[in-house]
Amino acid sequence: MSLSAASITLGQSVTFIVSVSPPDATSSVQFQVNGTNFGSPVALSGGEAAFTTSSLPLGTDNVSVSYSGGTTAGPSTSNSITITVSSTAQGTTNTHDGENDDQENDDNENDHQKNTSDDSNNLQNNSDYDGDGKQKEKHQHQHEGEDN
Repeated sequence: MSLSAASITLGQSVTFIVSVSPPDATSSVQFQVNGTNFGSPVALSGGEAAFTTSSLPLGTDNVSVSYSGGTTAGPSTSNSITITVSSTAQGTTNTHDGENDDQENDDNENDHQKNTSDDSNNLQNNSDYDGDGKQKEKHQHQHEGEDN
């Protein structure tokens, strides 16, 4: 059995290829990860089968293949090979180029201005209430000769 990479990052695709002798072997193979069937059986074509996945679990995984047997060869199981799945690429660092910083800052300033104006509206609307949250009584004074 061979694989396209011995070390991958989580979610990255990897392809396993297995060859069964004699080359005219028929039937299918079952790939196994850490001793458990992984995916559906894969049909052999010309004695070979390929299995591609991006769903290997994080950590060190042991992959093997079981051949169910066919008309020209009996059942067998391969030796396992090891693949390491890491959460981030080794030697990779996350960087920020700052390209959108001005736009992000402008957006934050606009949000602040919007919130400030919303707050002043709330204060204005709440001016009819006393400090205990009770509505103040409104008194209108009418002077002689004035209309309401």
